[in-house]
This record gives sequence, structure tokens and C-alpha cells, in this order.
Amino acid sequence: MRQLLTIFTQLLTDMNLCKILIALLIFSIVACRNDDKQRTKLMGHWNLLHGELNDNAAPSLEKVFFEFNKDSVRTNFTLSEQEESGLLIVNNKKIIQKTVEPIEYELEEITDSTLEMTTTLRGSDFRLTLKKEIK
Repeated sequence: MRQLLTIFTQLLTDMNLCKILIALLIFSIVACRNDDKQRTKLMGHWNLLHGELNDNAAPSLEKVFFEFNKDSVRTNFTLSEQEESGLLIVNNKKIIQKTVEPIEYELEEITDSTLEMTTTLRGSDFRLTLKKEIK
């Protein structure tokens, strides 16, 4: 009887472990799908609609653009202020631009036509609102 109880307890423990593993697998699939959806929405050419530097309008950013492809980004929003291309990483609410000096953005909101993201560069806070170029 004791052996049977031990086996039953082990089965319940294994089932709970199995449920946890299944839940983790489902969560991973859903998270990957969300990243894929965001990446799909990002694809294309985006022009600055409104830029802020430390909560103030920043007209000097008016020519900023981003061009997102499947795994790369091209932009003139760089520390060197020169146009650069680099690797694109999308992870949950983070967009990472792996150019000469990598920049990490927090994705605030994305629709089919607008993108809002924030970042901090050299101690300054930026908020970028971009409009997707329709071809």
C-alpha cells in the first residue's frame, strides 16, 4: 500500500511538473508570436512625426527616419548623427538597434501607421513618434 501511495504521489508531482512545462511552452509560443507581430508591424520606412528631448519639443530631430527590415535597421538616429545600418533585435517591448554604438528603445505603442518609442542617450531622454510611409 505504501508503495502504491508513493507511486501515486510521484505521478501527481510529475503531472504538476508536466502542467508547468506545458504552461511554459505555451507562454513561450505566445511571447514569440507577439514579437513576430511587433516585428511585422515594424517593417517599413518610418519618418519622425514628433520628437521630444527631455520632455521638450525637439525640432532638430525633424529629419529622423527608421527603416526596419526583417533582421536589420537603417536610421539616422545614431550617436554619431550619421546614417547607419545594423542588426535589429525585437524582444517583447524592447527594440535594439545594433549599430556602431547600440541603442535600446522601449516600445511604447505601435499601430499599423504610428510608432512611439523612448530611449536615453548620453543622459538625455528621447521620445520619438513616427509615421509609417505608405508606398
